[in-house]
Amino acid sequence: MALIGVINDHFVAEYRRCNGIPYDVQAALGKYHCDLSPESPKTRSSPKLMRQREVSFNGRTYRCEWHAKLEPNRNRIHFAMMDDQFAEMVLIGIFVEHLDT
Repeated sequence: MALIGVINDHFVAEYRRCNGIPYDVQAALGKYHCDLSPESPKTRSSPKLMRQREVSFNGRTYRCEWHAKLEPNRNRIHFAMMDDQFAEMVLIGIFVEHLDT
């Protein structure tokens, strides 16, 4: 299954089943050969770096804190969980340049 398909079809359910615990979410999605993780603690602790991961949708700002890895050192798919009326969906952030870490 393609990486975006795994994120779309399984991320929200596995995230909830694993109570949002990153290691457990990673392990659960690993069975689909999906290498993903949230941003590192160092990146999350920097407001400047986290602003680079923000996207707007329907007048709201979301932080695409999770990312899936297509290759070890480049080509990431950054995404965020939605909320409210879109609670079962993920938002894929489009970032052309590599984000600072």
